[in-house]
Amino acid sequence: MEIKTLLIALVCLPLGAFSQSDFEKKGQLQASATFSIGLMRDNVQNAYLHGFINYFPEESISLRGDGYYFFNSISDFKPLTLNHQIYAGGFYHFKSSKIDPYLGFQPGIAISSRSDSIQSFDPTFTEPSATSVNPLTSFVAGFNYFGGKHFSLFVETRYTRGVHLSNSWPKYLDELRFSFGLAFQVNTNPRRKVRKLNESE
Repeated sequence: MEIKTLLIALVCLPLGAFSQSDFEKKGQLQASATFSIGLMRDNVQNAYLHGFINYFPEESISLRGDGYYFFNSISDFKPLTLNHQIYAGGFYHFKSSKIDPYLGFQPGIAISSRSDSIQSFDPTFTEPSATSVNPLTSFVAGFNYFGGKHFSLFVETRYTRGVHLSNSWPKYLDELRFSFGLAFQVNTNPRRKVRKLNESE
């Protein structure tokens, strides 16, 4: 119990150092790396390393690129040996006084491979499934909590649609994915930095 309390305190401490009412998203560059869990058909559960870079050209608009490194399926059924994915797209951020809810659309690609082999008419010959690159579409919903000047928390879910096509049977890549963690951001707008410096003087 003491370890859990300490971990919560370490995460929340930097978030309380800066009030959200003072935070401006425009010009912010945000990045994070965390773990993600995905749920596929046939009770397949996948584990990923998830990273993203997010830039806010406007207060309510951000442009974001995401990458998912596929570790393995953590369920008994493991239909894929490879399922790395990258995405790029835009997000709309709703105005809120306490949190930053958002919706996004990101097309992407998957580098994927099935775990089974292809058997020809000769029963003594099998061919391993080939790795292929396949298009994806995805929709994202979640929220940020900008509780710190350089730190924020995010929670989101992603729904991905796609099909793995190669020399084997098609495999649907449709997946519901969950991510949460700590993100870091910096202000890349020098005009805002100068303005804040002048206001402090």
